Amino acid sequence: MDLSTEHGKLNLSVTVAALEEKLTSGFVMVLEDTSELLRAQKAAAWHEVARRVAHEIKNPLTPIALSAERIDRQMNRLDLPQPAARIIRECADTISKSVESVKTLVDEFSQFARFSRGAAGALRPQRDRARSLERFSGPLEGIDIRTSFAPGLPAVNLDREQFHRAVVNLVDNAAEAMQSRW
Repeated sequence: MDLSTEHGKLNLSVTVAALEEKLTSGFVMVLEDTSELLRAQKAAAWHEVARRVAHEIKNPLTPIALSAERIDRQMNRLDLPQPAARIIRECADTISKSVESVKTLVDEFSQFARFSRGAAGALRPQRDRARSLERFSGPLEGIDIRTSFAPGLPAVNLDREQFHRAVVNLVDNAAEAMQSRW
């Protein structure tokens, strides 16, 4: 049974039992708040769905990546006209980069599906953003990442891992948007 209160919705389990087997006997009714149990069950179900989806997406990525590598190796052995060779190499490179992008996305999806409580701690954005940006030293051709912070910013109470993921996602999305314009 769902019960709406001023503090939110409660999920209640209702059990009714007769005190005696007579028609005129009294009854005992027990109301049990199962809200946390229901939330935990939903979280476990979501985690299982996310795990399965991640697994199903990752399965075909390995043969796709291996095929792109094989194409690249074969290109070194063949003597094709320059325009065709360039196009085939670009396509193989695009496939490889896209596979890595999807793998990263699936890994991040799996991380978010874990519903970790996080380990909040003092974080200084000026200093801690460097770890998040390390991943981008090189792969963003033609894109220059610049950061600017006001002097003397105080530490904030955040989960470092979630902060890292947020920065990585922001930069990934911005780079993807910039590259799609070219």
